[in-house]
Amino acid sequence: MTEFPAQDMKIEVDDKQLGLVLRAMRVAANKTQSELARGMCISRDSIANMETGRGLVSLTTLVRAGEICEFEVKLVVSRKKEVAA
Repeated sequence: MTEFPAQDMKIEVDDKQLGLVLRAMRVAANKTQSELARGMCISRDSIANMETGRGLVSLTTLVRAGEICEFEVKLVVSRKKEVAA
């Protein structure tokens, strides 16, 4: 099995898009920003900032919010095209 070379990895994340995912999970779970913030032990302002793209959304934060909102958050890594051996 070939190892995935770390030096080839480049991850670009749009915090605004992740914030929208965070908001969508929260709204679908019928939770307020305050309720989600309490469950995550952070401030309501932090949730508001993340949802609007003004705050950074880590993968850990997204997974924790998913747990509270009863969503499973997964990270999928795959190559876009066939790589010659």
